[in-house]
Amino acid sequence: MGNETNMSDATQQATKTTTAALATVQAELEALDGWTIDNEDDNALAGEALRDVKRRHKTLEAERKKIAGPLLEAKRAVDALFKPPREALEQAERMIKGKIAGYLEAVAERNTAAVEVASSAENLDDAADALATIEHVEAPAGVNVRHVWRPRVQSEELLDRRFMSPDMNKIKAWAKEHVDADGKPLAIPGVLFEREAIVSSREVKQAKIEHVEIEVST
Repeated sequence: MGNETNMSDATQQATKTTTAALATVQAELEALDGWTIDNEDDNALAGEALRDVKRRHKTLEAERKKIAGPLLEAKRAVDALFKPPREALEQAERMIKGKIAGYLEAVAERNTAAVEVASSAENLDDAADALATIEHVEAPAGVNVRHVWRPRVQSEELLDRRFMSPDMNKIKAWAKEHVDADGKPLAIPGVLFEREAIVSSREVKQAKIEHVEIEVST
């Protein structure tokens, strides 16, 4: 009963906090949609607004962790208790499936070999004897067996370029280390480097930043 009460209190607190925060930011989003920065005053105001948004996001995240923290700890504790038997059952499932698949594949190989012997037999009696060894088996009741073809690359040198995926992490790492005097990455055949502005913000401790409201005149 106590856990249910704590969960209910946490849900009510989270609902109250998020509803208020969402209402505020939705109104700001509507204002921002029609706002254009075209002078230094607006640019400075945008910087203050950005820091204000970051501050509120940080506060909201702290509130979320305060509410969700105990619940996550309880979940982790429960998961830890169930993990060993769950993993053991999953291992047992894999082992049983592997043995069933191994048996069925072995039968299929023997049957294939029998057909090959029959097809190359010199007389009908020998062919009949070979075909008589064919085993007719089915998967156990309640078990479905299907066959798939899984690709395995044997030689990257022989692989068609259509199936080669560019490694973006390697490209980014190379571009970071190979730049011209202006900081632009050196050319890589087949790669286009596009300049993009990345905006970040930091706390300004010299002055206290109050909530910033943006008004759009119509």
